[in-house]
Amino acid sequence: SMISAYFYHDLWNEASTLFNEMRCRGLKPDRVTFITILKICGSLMNLQCGKEVHKHAIVCGFQSDISLMNTIMDMYMKCGSFAEACHVFDMLPIPNVVSWTVLISGYTEYGHGEEALGLLQDMKEAGICLNATTFVCGLKACSSTGDVDKGRELNVEIYKRGLLENDVVLGTALVDMYAKFGDLTKAHELLENMPVRNVVSWSALITGYSQQGQNEE
Repeated sequence: SMISAYFYHDLWNEASTLFNEMRCRGLKPDRVTFITILKICGSLMNLQCGKEVHKHAIVCGFQSDISLMNTIMDMYMKCGSFAEACHVFDMLPIPNVVSWTVLISGYTEYGHGEEALGLLQDMKEAGICLNATTFVCGLKACSSTGDVDKGRELNVEIYKRGLLENDVVLGTALVDMYAKFGDLTKAHELLENMPVRNVVSWSALITGYSQQGQNEE
């Protein structure tokens, strides 16, 4: 509880110190403790600490805990250690949607859009149903690679599944993608039809117009 409290108040060093003190007292961390510390390691991009926590989690018998393994992958991706993350993924008996999304998100955030879209295709071929977060990552990857056809394909799938009804993040990602493609008419249409809009949604379109030299708009 104390480690979590420190973490959620961004007191990461204090949380890490408390975790080490807990171990020194001979107490075995549970899955919640491990997940919290791994999130801290990822936030601090402390790869060495993350590797040590990963090893400790395996020693404690958590190698079959899918949520914990997903968090370990996320930590590695945030630290830019793609090979380690993929190794953990390959060791999973049955990766779930979160497992796939963690890898796709990591590659997208580091600007490896082609790899992210390749994983997205592999995920669909494996029969895993994409969730809203996966779609957001896919749209960002399309934006970075300029893959208009793939972006439109994802757009159609999102509409078919009715995911835009109350998801402002997903709607904003669509607006941003079309704005980056230079299709400002479509981006504007999407913004107008979004049931929920926020400052990020408006800013995505404003930025698109600005980048295309349409300053009056």
